[in-house]
Order: sequence, then structure tokens, then C-alpha cells
Amino acid sequence: LVVDGDTLALVMELVDGLSVQKMYAGRKVPPEQVLFIVQAVAEALAHAHEAGVVHRDLKPANVMIDTEGKVKVLDFGIAKEVDSAGTRTGMGMGTVAYMAPEQYRDAKRVDRRADVYALAMITYELLAGRLPWEEPCSEFELLRAKAEGGLPSVLDHVPAVGRPLAEVLEMGLAADVDDRFATTLAFASALRSAGSQLLGPQPIVPPPSSLQSTATLHPEDFDEGEPEPEPAPEEPVAKPLAKRTPPTSRRRRELPARRRTDGLAVASLVVSAVSLVSCLFPLSLV
Repeated sequence: LVVDGDTLALVMELVDGLSVQKMYAGRKVPPEQVLFIVQAVAEALAHAHEAGVVHRDLKPANVMIDTEGKVKVLDFGIAKEVDSAGTRTGMGMGTVAYMAPEQYRDAKRVDRRADVYALAMITYELLAGRLPWEEPCSEFELLRAKAEGGLPSVLDHVPAVGRPLAEVLEMGLAADVDDRFATTLAFASALRSAGSQLLGPQPIVPPPSSLQSTATLHPEDFDEGEPEPEPAPEEPVAKPLAKRTPPTSRRRRELPARRRTDGLAVASLVVSAVSLVSCLFPLSLV
């Protein structure tokens, strides 16, 4: 926030990159990359939570990977202060697929654990390449499934992640807020510990930068097809010579005009002769 006299300006970073939603587009992401992304998002959210701010609309479209491979959390447009009463009771705010059950019931009373739920849902989607429920799914059915708990396990879609990691996700997606991790850092730490059993000595690694992803990660997303062959140059075609009208045709077209002119001249002479005779020899009427 910049103050210049009576002017207040909010200066924001211009992030050049791709959102996680566009970068992976429903594909299963390697666990070592998922752990890195989740850790970075958890740290960013923890910083906001320490300042008393809950995001409330965390989703893959709001997590961006820039051209250097750094993870950014975007769009705090509906964030709220934890002690604020700025949201009407019963007014659900956020994107339903990633929204915690308590957030829809009363968005005013949500705390940082609503962001834990959203982060766990993103983690599920990155690992499985899909959300837990079958689509299409109505908003009512989705909210009921969340409120009742018991979402399908990530093991149903990716058995290789193992039971420890699946249990961490189940706790992060608990319908009862009190059964959930208290902070995003606690969730990320438990996920990393479970992931180490899956990955062994393999370290977690950052995702490719947005530039690398567009060039090498999934080139089929950017394949515009085989270039069309250039058309062969056309061979010059000799144009037919314009037909020249023979002189005789011009004469033939002009003859009728001359004949009409001659006829008019003769008629004029006859009329003049008659007039002259009338003047010289007037007729006497008996």
C-alpha cells in the first residue's frame, strides 16, 4: 500500500506464468511435485493466516507457477479477516468444489481450517487427476456428500500413493472442522512425512516453470497440428488476345446512320420546294 499525499495506491506484483489448473489440466501430477506445490501454498497461506486473513477461495485456478518455477497464491478477492463480521450469515462464498462444508453454512464464521480443506482438495485433485466425486454432479449432491463426509479415497484412483498419504488427505477433508488439521503447515508437514514413505530417499522437486511446461511438459496441449503444405505456385496462363473488330464491321454499323441523314436532307428539300411554288403561284379559291 503506497500513500502519496491524499492518494492511496495498492501496488501488486505482475505474475507471468500459468495456473495449476491450466498447467496440468486434469492430469495426474508426480507426487514429488505435488508435495513441493502443497508446501509452497501452505507457507503462503500460513503467512496470510498469521495476519488474520483467510483466503476462502483457494483452488487450482488461484495457484500459479511463474516462469521461474515459483509457486504463487493469487486472488484474495473474497478473503476475510478472522474476526471480521463483513459477510452475511448463511452467505456461502467461494468455489463449491473446494469449499469446506462449514463455509457454505456460514461463511462469516470460517477460520484457517477452511483453507486447509481447500488445500487438501487441491492435493487430491493433483494426485488423482480428478476430484473425488463422479461428474456431472449437482451442487446440492456435492454439498450433501461433503457434509456427510466419506468422500471416495484417493486410493480408488491412485493406489500407488499408499495408505499413509491417503489418511492425511482424509483428515484434511474431514467434514467436521474439529477433525481437520489446525493449520496448513501441519497438513503439509503430515503430507510430506507420508510422502517420504512413498518416495523414499527421492527428494521433493519443484514443478517445471510455466515456460518449461508449455515447451516440454505436455506438448500435445499446444500442438496446432501438422502445418498445411504451401500451395504450389501457379503456372502462368497465357491470356487470350482480345478480338479486334474488323474495319468492315464499323462501316456496316455506320451505314444506317448515314442513310437516315440522307433521307432527312431529301425531305427538307422537298418541303422547301413546295413552299417556294406556293409563294410564286398562289392558288385562287373559286
